[in-house]
This record gives sequence, structure tokens and C-alpha cells, in this order.
Amino acid sequence: MISSGLEDHNNSIGTVLPIASSGAHNFSFDGAYFLSREIPIPGKSFNCSANLAAWLGAPRALDKAAHVLLGSQEVSKDIRKAMKGRQWHTLTPEERAAVTQYALIDSREAKKIVNRYIEHWPTSEQQLSRQTIQMGWRGIGVDEEKLERFLTRSIEIRNAAVPEIPWTIDDGGKPLSKIHARKRCEQLGIPAPDSFSEKNESFLLWEAQYKGRVPFVAAVSRYRKAAFIQRRLEAMQRRILPSGRLGYSLKYFGAHTGRWSGTEGLNLQNLRKADFHGISLRSLLIPAPGKKLVVVDLAQVEPRVLAWLCDDKEVLGLLRAGYSFYEAQAKAWNLWDGQKGTLKPFCRSIYDAVKRLTLGAGYGMGAPRFRAVVAAELGIFMTLEEAKRELSNYRRRNPKVVKYWANLDRHLQFSVGDGEMAINLPSGRHLHYRNLLRRGSNVYATLATAEGYRETQLWGGFLTENAVQSVARDIFALGLLRLEQAGLCVVHHCHDEYVLEADRDVKRADVEEIIRTPPEWCRDLPIDLSSWEGDCYAGQ
Repeated sequence: MISSGLEDHNNSIGTVLPIASSGAHNFSFDGAYFLSREIPIPGKSFNCSANLAAWLGAPRALDKAAHVLLGSQEVSKDIRKAMKGRQWHTLTPEERAAVTQYALIDSREAKKIVNRYIEHWPTSEQQLSRQTIQMGWRGIGVDEEKLERFLTRSIEIRNAAVPEIPWTIDDGGKPLSKIHARKRCEQLGIPAPDSFSEKNESFLLWEAQYKGRVPFVAAVSRYRKAAFIQRRLEAMQRRILPSGRLGYSLKYFGAHTGRWSGTEGLNLQNLRKADFHGISLRSLLIPAPGKKLVVVDLAQVEPRVLAWLCDDKEVLGLLRAGYSFYEAQAKAWNLWDGQKGTLKPFCRSIYDAVKRLTLGAGYGMGAPRFRAVVAAELGIFMTLEEAKRELSNYRRRNPKVVKYWANLDRHLQFSVGDGEMAINLPSGRHLHYRNLLRRGSNVYATLATAEGYRETQLWGGFLTENAVQSVARDIFALGLLRLEQAGLCVVHHCHDEYVLEADRDVKRADVEEIIRTPPEWCRDLPIDLSSWEGDCYAGQ
């Protein structure tokens, strides 16, 4: 019998009932060390001061967090940098004394952060911090034999692509040499990408447009992806625990919106569902013997949240009637008038067109970025004019979304003189944007990252995306706490997807029921779920 835990849990993400009185900076690492040495892990009163700093909107790095939160100039990383590659037994007495003093200063500064700010960290968020750390310690099952086969295969694919890249043969250049690629592209009369990074817009468009027409483009793409997968597989091998499970880390509050992010050289947040020449990274993740994986997804939660924030009554009404988001949107736009569940199987072109626009049109994305995202996510190449036309149609059909952008942009413009602004979220949390400044017609703020503050341009669509992702994150976070209260084991989560390791007799319907009810602060938001179960993360 699964208990939902709803009777006991406070639905507010913002309730402050401090439970932590001590902690370690980067407790994920320290705790893993304790476990490896069989040192007892501190109890519930112990947490991570780096995660607390992130919650407060400060950088994670202790020297920068101490400077921002305490005004401290005492913390220096020089000793740590000098110890790179060194071992304790090789240090002189003077060096050992310096390292010891460095560690003491670190621990005192971390404790000061906890003592001063713990009362500002809600109980629920402290629990999420601890849960995230423990999930990484626990790890997830991994198919080591298949991992070895995939690693061999990725090397084969990478090596086979090299002879198909002409400058590796003609000029002895490296496969991903931008200089040689640019020269070859000029010879063929086609543009060259600025980078071979999969996050680079010019590369995504270049790959989508030319890989079917110019042979070496496909070869470069194949080499790059195989090399990336090889590095990912090697990282997995290095992180296999003595238990045979894959240890990993997620970064609590890794983004400004509060969402989690991957970290420490192995990001399980971006394992693509599609196979690559028979290699499926997701299929490597498996349950413990006698268990199964249960995967539950908050279906189209971000576009649903956007419709709710904008009070789009027509779309919300259709969602409550049981239409999927893409069906509700197509119906509201008068593109389709079919029965529930029939859009995708019988009107695929309309389904694809609506789905494309959920990739960023709701956040004021410009045409160049939109077509790059469509190319990366769906493998579809659009001309700039086609992208502009689709975005224009979206804005014409969604006046409430455009109005929401404009309201946030107006709030931003009025806040510049104050130097900061806040978006008050329905959960009771706040999104802060500090050090606002204007350059020409643009407004910038400094947002915290793991390394420090990064200056970021703001506009209405960007703020809308932040607000939507924050609300979706808070809904998702409540689900994590409910699952834990019900005694279920979450071994991984990715964006809006929960991955549980469960007994064979656990029913998906019972798991869904725990997550399905929205928090009190968005009780009228129509949430939908999709789920499946199996013997690996690759799906059915």
C-alpha cells in the first residue's frame, strides 16, 4: 500500500521551518567521502551550505558566496590551486599547516553562512537539497556489459568517420578543425559554422541544411556525436561504485529558476531518447535485481503553466475537458476540430506544427534562434522567412501570451531605476534580478552561477520563460517530496520526469495519484501525466 503523504505535507513551497543547524560546503562530495570510508553521515540537521547559497541567489563557490553573503575577504583558493595533483604524504610540514588552516577557514565561513541565513531556507527546500544529494550517493543501476560494448562501438564509429572528412587526409587536419572546415566550405561555396558545438546556432543550422547534400558534413556530425558519446561512456565507467551502481550528482538549484542541473563531468539531464547507430545511453540505466523502473512525466507542463499564468480560459477549458495540450492549442487556433486523442495519429502535420511552436515561441524567441532550436530538437530545417512567419502567426493567435510578455517587460523597465526587480511566484517564492542596468535600449542583470555572477540581458519573453520554468519546477519539487513521503525511491529525475526504482507489485496508477494533485496555490491548473515502466530507462 502506497501512502500519498498528503495528510502531513505542507503544500507551500515557501514555508520556513528551519531544520538545519550545520553543514558542509559541497556536502555531496564530503558525504561521498564519508561513505567511502564508512564514516556515519550526519543526520537531518546537516545540509549543504553551497545549496543554501544557491537558494539565496549567491554563487556556489565558497570564496564568492562568502564575499556576497558575509562581506568576507578572507577566503582564498590559492592553497587549493597549489595542491592540484599533490598528495598529503608528499607535503612538507609547512604545506600541511597551510592546508589545515585553509580548511579551517573554509569550514568557519560555511558555518557562518548557515548560521546567518538558515532561517531563510524553507524546510521543503532543505529536504529537496538533502534528497538530491542522497539520490546521487545511492546511484542508479547500470548495465556494465552493455556499456563496454557501446564504448567499443562509439570508438569504431568515430574512427570510421575520419577518412570521410577530407582535410584529415589531404591536409592532416583534426576532424573538428574549424580552420580546415572553413577552407573546405569556401571551396564548395557553402557557409562554414562558427563552432562544432551542439549548442551553437550556426552549427545546428549548418548540420540540418547540408548533411544530406555534402558528404563530409554528415561525417563531421557523426564524428562529433561519437566522440561525445565516447566521453560520456568513459565518464560512466569512472563513476561505477563498489556496489555496481552508477554514482552521479545533480545540482540542486542549478539554474536561476531553481531547476536542477547536471554537474561534475556526467550530466544525466541530457540523455537523448533517440539511438545513435545502435547506441542508447538511456538503455544503460537499469533497476536493481527484482525491481523495475517506473517513469512518470508531467506532460507538457510548461505550456500548461504558461496558459494558466496568462489565464487563457479557452485552452484551459479544453485541457480540463481531457484534450492534450497540442490538441487544445490546435482547437483554440481553429486548425483542427477532432475528437480527443486523434490529432497525432490522424493529423500529424498539424500536430507537428503546433509542437514546434512550444519549443520557444511562447517565450518571445527570435526567428534565428527558433529555427536553430527546431533543427536541433526535431531535425527540421526552416528558412529564416519560414521561421518569421510561424512566429508571427503564433503571436497573432496568442494575444494573452504577448500581453504577459509586455507586462513583465514594463515591470522590468520601471525597475531599472531601483537597480533590481522581483517576480512574485504563485508558490510564494521570488525570482530576483539584481544590479539592473541599461545599455542603449537593452536591460541587463547579474545572475548567479557556480563560478560567480554572469551578466544577462533581460526582456519580457526571457522573464516569461523564467517564470514558467520556476512554477513548473515548484510543482515538480512538491511531487518529489510526496514520493519520498510515500516511501518510494526516486533514483533520478530529469526536467519534468521522475524515475523511480520500485518493487514489481507497485502500480503506476498509484504512483501517478501521488503526483497528480496540484499544489494548493495552483489547484485549478490542469495537470496531465504520462508514465511507463520497464527494465531500463530507454522506455517501452
